[in-house]
Amino acid sequence: MDPALVDPAHLQALMLACAHSCALRLSPAAPASPVEPVDLGKLRTAIAHSFIVVSVFCGARYLTDAGEGEGEEQRFLGLGLDLGLGRQGEQRLVGFGRAVSDLGLTASVHDVVVHPSLQRRGIGQKIVDKITRSFFEACGFGDDMMGSTTMLYTRNVQMLYNKNTHK
Repeated sequence: MDPALVDPAHLQALMLACAHSCALRLSPAAPASPVEPVDLGKLRTAIAHSFIVVSVFCGARYLTDAGEGEGEEQRFLGLGLDLGLGRQGEQRLVGFGRAVSDLGLTASVHDVVVHPSLQRRGIGQKIVDKITRSFFEACGFGDDMMGSTTMLYTRNVQMLYNKNTHK
């Protein structure tokens, strides 16, 4: 996803709503002062330097539903969820996650947040799945024809025989 589609002010508000630790810092003026939001410039830098950014947007009308029944949850997930495809119309940022990488050996997932009223619906898991799938695809991994997860053992019997007989 294009990191430019994420408004740092909206991300800051989402992180504050979720009480996400990276969005809060103690004021240097007084140790006992209330916490304040992280600098928007730092959020812009973090987004711009991320290897993968995944954002979830939801139509505002789905955020105002007070119903907790199964029908409302299915309606939200079926109609209002736009996972990682950018902002469309009057939609609100309700989920976010990113990964950083050295483009060689390691990558790590950071800042996965979901709006509190939408938690426990599998959205956070979808964000992490999208991040990890994109990362592995960028590294050249792909699905096999059957869509399964496989491991391939590359040593053959001859290699093992040669290794064991020539000690």
